[in-house]
Amino acid sequence: MLAALALSAGASHGAVAQQRELMEMFGNFVRSGVAAATQQAWQQLPPNELSCTDQVLRERGFSVNQAIQEGVNPSDPRVSDARTACRTPVGQSSNAPNRGSGSPSGANASVYSVDGLTLGARVAFGSASYTEYSCGPSSQFVGFTWCQRKKNERGARGAFTSSYSILHASDGTVAYVNRFLEPAWFSGTEANDDVGRLTKRFGAARTIDIPANSAGLTGLIALWGDVKLLPLNPQSVAQLGAGKDVRSGILVDHLGNFRRSAELNLPIYRVAGGPGYVWAANWDRSGTGTLRFFAADLPAPANQVAESPPRNEPRPVDTPAQARFSSMLNTPSVCEQLQAAETQLGSSSQTQTCPLVAECRQQLNERATTVDTYLKQSPEVSRWLREQRVSSGVRESYRDLGGALVRAQIPMSGNCGYDRMYIQRYWITLRGDANGGVQRPLELWKSAGRALQSDIQNTLAQDEKTYNELLENTDRYQGRDELATDFGTYKQSVRNEDYETALSMRAALLNKFEVGNQRRQLLDNQTSKIRSVTQLVSDWLNQLSGPLVVVADQATIDAVRQLKGDLDSLAERRDRTKADVSVDLNQVTARLDQIRPNVAKITKASQWAKDLSEARNSVLNDIPVLKRRIADLPNSRLLPSETQKATELDKVASDLNTYRPDDVEKQVEFQGAITKVNTALSELRTAVSQQEGVDSLTNDIERLNSRVSARGRDLLDNKTGQAMADLASQQQSLKLMKFPLNEDQLRTYSKTKDTFDRVSSDVDTVMANGEKRREVQRLGDQYSRESGTRWSLDQKIDPMTDKPDYKVSSVQKNDEGAVAEIEAKCAERGIISFTALVVDQDGKPTISFPNYNPSEQVLIGKRRLNGDDPKAAVLVSDQFNNRFSILFLLGQPAQAQPDKGRQGNPVEQIQLLSKALQVGIVGAQKADETWRVLVQIETSRGSLILKIPTFERSIRKLVETCS
Repeated sequence: MLAALALSAGASHGAVAQQRELMEMFGNFVRSGVAAATQQAWQQLPPNELSCTDQVLRERGFSVNQAIQEGVNPSDPRVSDARTACRTPVGQSSNAPNRGSGSPSGANASVYSVDGLTLGARVAFGSASYTEYSCGPSSQFVGFTWCQRKKNERGARGAFTSSYSILHASDGTVAYVNRFLEPAWFSGTEANDDVGRLTKRFGAARTIDIPANSAGLTGLIALWGDVKLLPLNPQSVAQLGAGKDVRSGILVDHLGNFRRSAELNLPIYRVAGGPGYVWAANWDRSGTGTLRFFAADLPAPANQVAESPPRNEPRPVDTPAQARFSSMLNTPSVCEQLQAAETQLGSSSQTQTCPLVAECRQQLNERATTVDTYLKQSPEVSRWLREQRVSSGVRESYRDLGGALVRAQIPMSGNCGYDRMYIQRYWITLRGDANGGVQRPLELWKSAGRALQSDIQNTLAQDEKTYNELLENTDRYQGRDELATDFGTYKQSVRNEDYETALSMRAALLNKFEVGNQRRQLLDNQTSKIRSVTQLVSDWLNQLSGPLVVVADQATIDAVRQLKGDLDSLAERRDRTKADVSVDLNQVTARLDQIRPNVAKITKASQWAKDLSEARNSVLNDIPVLKRRIADLPNSRLLPSETQKATELDKVASDLNTYRPDDVEKQVEFQGAITKVNTALSELRTAVSQQEGVDSLTNDIERLNSRVSARGRDLLDNKTGQAMADLASQQQSLKLMKFPLNEDQLRTYSKTKDTFDRVSSDVDTVMANGEKRREVQRLGDQYSRESGTRWSLDQKIDPMTDKPDYKVSSVQKNDEGAVAEIEAKCAERGIISFTALVVDQDGKPTISFPNYNPSEQVLIGKRRLNGDDPKAAVLVSDQFNNRFSILFLLGQPAQAQPDKGRQGNPVEQIQLLSKALQVGIVGAQKADETWRVLVQIETSRGSLILKIPTFERSIRKLVETCS
């Protein structure tokens, strides 16, 4: 397309020679009528147009030769634009240019061209092609014009965007012509092939490989001629990394994205030197990247320092992938200067900053128009912004962010103060002043735009992870190349901040991801199946390679080994190529199913041989063990039948050794012999175990008897004593038993064992209690003789039960005339109640008690048990305030049963017991653990001590009859 801007030379000698060369090459491809017809169509083109078209096509990676070979006619849409660019005659010959001021002066400039536009040629200002460009004075090269345009194109590998830029002198002489393609695709050696093709035209190339980088990109810069690439200074690189403009002439990098190159610490160069040609490309693992090539013979730039671009000059395309969206989110540079000036000068800044206020107002208004235009031309971006809650409290009226900015444009008033107030209120903060609570549309736009950037960048990171995983785990299935192309375009769009393209592409991209995931799942399933089948075949080989394998079908074993080898090869090919191996896998599976029955037959017979061998070894190991157990019996009491079995064990072992486990014809007989031997061993083992158990039990009983006798049998209670007598009787029966035992003998043994276990676990405790009872009785007998008290036992027959009813009583007094009439009786089976009625010497209730509580009917006294120290005691009174419950003795509570006929007044007894429980101290003691009780009561006639010798003969009689 660029060739239409240049002068096409006449039919010079060079052009005719080139046409002749092309036509001679055509002959190599004339192999059919179609090729001949295509050749004839191309031969009809004028020589200049044919030469120019071939040059343009070669710069695109194509050529006239390839067109003829593929049957592409000159009228084909794939080459028509190249022809159009070459057959538009404009201006005058480029061989004698009239260079204007500042035009390049390289003598060999005409060698280098891009898309047919050659260095040193002149553009045709009035041509239709020239009017497609946006042109304006260059801010970097004085006296030169900067032109640029974009075009969306589609090739065999997918859609891409071409960006064109031209720098020409005032007379139209071309000093720089550039083309940038995004995305571009490279596979195999295509990049090196392109450099090689250009080397044939321009001579030896100088190359700069891309340094190693975290993005994993591959890249190359090649240059020819006198052009030089000088490293950009660090300050300018830092400014590019911050998203700011740098005016250092024409720049070039490997990525076609200066900001990203700065972020990745990759080199950025400034173009200098004389006329030459530069080719720069990069690509990722999928082969997707960018391509830039240009011819340059540049004048010296006006300056090489960072500066803000003039407002009316288009952004130069020498930074082809430089972000545009981010620049719409930044505060205009003049407004930043205004903010700094306002902060520095304070309130005195009104007059001094007025020029900046006017300039800032103009830039803000232009920003509003730019954003509004962008959003109207970007429906996907606008929809995203409408649907996202970018800021809490954003009113629906501000969902049209571009319109909100336009509505906030500052009208031209000529009043600096008014403009300043408007900027402060609706756009940016100046000197920290408040904005009156108005939500600035610029802030809303910045917040929304940054949220959009963050969301798209995060989404790209996730999508790239998904994409890379698909590349690593899938083969080149149908649709993968299209996915690679689309993802490259999508990724490059995000890098270039072309968010409209990225958002519009993503839905279709996700569908392609799903197709890829389905392919990946298919391949993963194949891998899993290969592993499971391989494991099965490996198990077969292990089963078929043992020492006891019954080789009934050697062909089957060989087939399994072959199958294992084929599976290993299939797994290796699957891992290496990630290819779809379903056909081969199905064939292997079919072969596996064919040999499975034979393998099962062999493995079954082999497993049986293994089981028989293990069973025989087990039997041969058990026989000597059992013989030693029989020999260790001190007095064998085996029945004759078991003795006979024992004597035949050696012969049984010898007979089993005559069998071969892998002898298929004898396997059933071998199994029967082993079963018979195991039955005999089991029966003999049972008989031996029974005698061992009986002998052990009789010995245990003997040791228990010895232990009890040593301590004294009188320490046993009645129950334990009877159990010991039973064990002695059963011990004799056990010694007469023959083995194996019958059912009656087994029950006798089991019953004896249970009795022994119970007695042996309790006997020590029982005898310890017996020793305590013996000592308590000794002390009780001694105290009953020494207490100095007298007790009487009254007996009468209860007419209601015809059973004797006992009562024990004693009279005790002090030296001051206080008398206690103590009475003990059976309150309830196992419970003996002691009460004391306190009177004077005349038997009258004239005695009072200082520690008596009439409302509670309790008397606080003291009680001493056995040899313990005295403790406070609560003595409960009944309806008589001078009769108190002083003690309860417990006989055998386990046998206690209510006997209302023996209770004089059941209600009274229950009330007495309940009252005692209410006060918390009952004074109940076990009769067999208590040998004396002393109760002290304070009376109006001195202290009264009551003595109860619990082993006194009358009291003991009452305890025995009550229990």
